[in-house]
Amino acid sequence: MTEAVQYAILGLGAGAVYVLLAQGVVIIFRGSGVLNLAQGAIAMLAAYSFNELRTHQHLPDWLAIIVVVAAAALASFLIDVLVMRKLANASPLARQIATLGVLILATSGAILIWGATPSIVTRVLPTSPVTLFGVTATTDRLLMTAIAIAITIALALIWLFTRAGWLAEAVSESRVGTAALGWSPQMISAATWAGGGALAGLAGILISPITQLNQATITFLIIPALAATLIGGFRSFGLTLLGGLVIGMAQALTSHYVPIPGAADALPFLLILVVLLVRGSGLPTRGHVLDRMPAVGLGRIDLRVIIPIAAAALVIVLLVPVPAVQTMLASTLAISIILLSLVVLVGYAGQLSLAQYALAGLGSLITARLVSSLGWPFEFALIAGVVGATAIGLIFALPALRTRGINLAVVTLGLGLATQAVVFNSSTLTGGVSGTAVGPQTIFGISIDSNRYPQRYTVVVLIFFILAALVVAWVRRSRTGRQMLAVRSNERAAASSGVSVFVTKMRAFAISGALAGLGGILLSFQSTTIPFARFDPLSSINAIAQAVVGGVGFVFGSIFGAIIAPQSLTSLVSNVTVQLFLPVVGGIGVLATLISYPNGIVASLIAPFRRLRDRLGLAPRAHTVLPPTTDATPVRPRTLVVSNLTVRYGGVVAVGGLSLSVEPGRIVALIGPNGAGKTSFMDALTGFTKSTGSIFLDDIDLSQLPAHRRATAGLARSWQGLELFDDLTVLENLQVSSDKSSTQHAGRRGSAGLSPAAAAAVREFGLEQHLDRYPDELSYGQRRLVAIARSAAMEPSVLLLDEPAAGLDEHESLELARLVRALADARNMGILLVEHDMNVVMGIADHVVVIDFGEYVADGTPAEIATNPRAIASYLGDEVDTDSGPELATNVLGKELA
Repeated sequence: MTEAVQYAILGLGAGAVYVLLAQGVVIIFRGSGVLNLAQGAIAMLAAYSFNELRTHQHLPDWLAIIVVVAAAALASFLIDVLVMRKLANASPLARQIATLGVLILATSGAILIWGATPSIVTRVLPTSPVTLFGVTATTDRLLMTAIAIAITIALALIWLFTRAGWLAEAVSESRVGTAALGWSPQMISAATWAGGGALAGLAGILISPITQLNQATITFLIIPALAATLIGGFRSFGLTLLGGLVIGMAQALTSHYVPIPGAADALPFLLILVVLLVRGSGLPTRGHVLDRMPAVGLGRIDLRVIIPIAAAALVIVLLVPVPAVQTMLASTLAISIILLSLVVLVGYAGQLSLAQYALAGLGSLITARLVSSLGWPFEFALIAGVVGATAIGLIFALPALRTRGINLAVVTLGLGLATQAVVFNSSTLTGGVSGTAVGPQTIFGISIDSNRYPQRYTVVVLIFFILAALVVAWVRRSRTGRQMLAVRSNERAAASSGVSVFVTKMRAFAISGALAGLGGILLSFQSTTIPFARFDPLSSINAIAQAVVGGVGFVFGSIFGAIIAPQSLTSLVSNVTVQLFLPVVGGIGVLATLISYPNGIVASLIAPFRRLRDRLGLAPRAHTVLPPTTDATPVRPRTLVVSNLTVRYGGVVAVGGLSLSVEPGRIVALIGPNGAGKTSFMDALTGFTKSTGSIFLDDIDLSQLPAHRRATAGLARSWQGLELFDDLTVLENLQVSSDKSSTQHAGRRGSAGLSPAAAAAVREFGLEQHLDRYPDELSYGQRRLVAIARSAAMEPSVLLLDEPAAGLDEHESLELARLVRALADARNMGILLVEHDMNVVMGIADHVVVIDFGEYVADGTPAEIATNPRAIASYLGDEVDTDSGPELATNVLGKELA
């Protein structure tokens, strides 16, 4: 027991450093909304700078600490001012990649200045032994812990009791609101960046005597620090302190008692995974802020363009006999395939992964072992490696089912680090320093050995790249691609359109894993042995940066991104000095490209390319044509019966035991004041919030079904906030909904890929001229119509409309009311309508239910509700004189009854 305590105390030093890094991440995130993945890189630069000042400049330690901490604060301040401020209007992904660009620049700059060889640092704090309660500890560990605790207390007090803390909190809540009060959100954000940088600088100084000077080791201390921030929920200083110290002690104990190599390094990832799985949710909550993602291409394949490009590439490969050029071409194409995996995963599905090179390395390991150890033919081993990477990709997808966005980036980065620590650093699995032999490479008996026949190998890699690119383009245009983009755009709306978010994410990770594995195999088999150091987490970080720079939403973005990667065509530069500076130039290039072209290089080239294509007469022909027969047919009649439905948010009862029914062809209006629980009731019906009670659609019990299954069962909805898929055209928005019934419509879908019901909705809602436009190109009223048409395209038995007339003028509201009434009459849909416009409610509803504070108030026909004193008092307030009779009540409700 005493031994375990001593090891735990040893871990306090590392834990205290994790706390300092994590608290810096927290204050930057709370002040600017950016998760600074470069925090460890700033600490690394501080550690090297401190050693430089004390060793070579002979500054006293206290002065060197002040200078370095101030310099780290200034560097972080400049990152915000020079980079983040210019990306204020860019997508969150672009801002996140910018921090990775800073990380790349910092690590490559450190290698350029100080070299890659680790060096020893003398102690900063005293290390004399101290005995406490029979346990011996060293002074430095206790002092580091005390520093971490003191800084945590100071931060908590600043945030709770000072104007600086209040302003930083205000900026995190609303930058616009803070500016309206006369304070500069930019300066407050920059101040939090400076504070976070200062903490990173102090952390780097304190950790360097423990880890020694090593760029990768110190930089990736961000992983356990991020685990601590997750425990603190990116907000709580106290829980972040606790998390950091516990992780440090747990790592020390794991290193001593667990014989598995790399187990201690993998521990933070396991903690991250547990926290996210416990706290995460399958779907985002109603208040979830939708992140705007980078632009995405259409995935169109025009053979008149593709064939000449492919032929030209093949000619270049055949006419350039220089082996070095052939090798670099093959590397560039193989890396392009890895980046294509990010086009699918990040560009299409919106799942930010920082572990793609881990998948590439695992696919390579499987293939190499099968070829060299078991004697498999290369082509069969390659298939097995791709299948293995696909399966592992599905495992990597599991965290994505409970989390998204920044949290997913954190967990995949930890996953990549764990893979390196446990697998790639294991001499038993990978063959140690010499690596894994790849074995002979043949396809159908023909040798394609990259050393003997580099030209053959390059041709094979080119063919694989063309096939991979065609597959990715096909995915974009397919039903699966539309579903991925729907999930990326809005998970809740996707689920309400019948899309399984679970299945869609799994498909994205599977396809991405296959592509990453294929690219990794082709990259690895250029050498006689596989050096697994190339598959470290930094390579995955570089990959996402390269993909975003090239254009992560575009197939050809992978080529532009791969060109700037190590071992690609840039390696043809023969000058050694220039090669040393290439990583630094690459880091600067990432930041410059993000600032100038946040959607990537390809997106910036599309407009001039299209103009050139139009001049050459190569523009693709429009083929959005509706089916000739688009008559609306009645839906399958089902009755929605809701009994004793209750929704609780903690101790608050939002809906209290409400019951109602919606019959085919009838419109039931649910009305009440703001906060009455109407939207909570709809969320409960459609599976987006937990509830008790029973929900039946005829004999189908919906209460235990997930949201997308309720939609496919016949219960569709629109949203108060529209929640259209902005990355998809109007046509594709409708296709996402009509895709859910593609099996029952097999053989009778129109040339536009729409079911008869969807095509009828296009006609009814007057959307024929808008099918090829994006939602943000339409007026608000037109967007409203698209939202309802998308729901009607699902042919639901019961349609739930949440304030469909909100924001419309009187003429638009009346036209909308006519269309909704037609859905009930012509298609026999049951409709549950939540609406504040009483002209609409009283004009088209067959039955009205009034609620207030989640409780039933009254129900009846519109005429009965218009004269019901309880309904009037509940909806309009006690100031209404309910004794004035039907005439006043009718006028207040805004409808003259006949």
